[in-house]
Amino acid sequence: MSAGDPGGARDPAAGKLGFVVRGEALRADAESRIRPDPARIAEGWERRFVIERARAADLVSLYEAAGFEVVVDPVPPELVAEECTDCRVVGQLEFVSVYTRRR
Repeated sequence: MSAGDPGGARDPAAGKLGFVVRGEALRADAESRIRPDPARIAEGWERRFVIERARAADLVSLYEAAGFEVVVDPVPPELVAEECTDCRVVGQLEFVSVYTRRR
């Protein structure tokens, strides 16, 4: 990518990497704005991450293969930071919280 090509349009690898980096930045931002479910934590669950619903299934399989119990919860609006009203809608539509605990 060069100064004359800020979007990486001429470099397909840079464009793909940019897509991944943007996705991870959104995920990290969502995770910092969404509190873990206190009821799950009280039951001994550990929130592993907040992730796009479409990506959760593969990671759930990996945790189960490693011997963990796994639950995937939708993101309830009351656990989203007050200043992030748009996040409430996006969170419910696209993101889930993945919790694990040892069997």
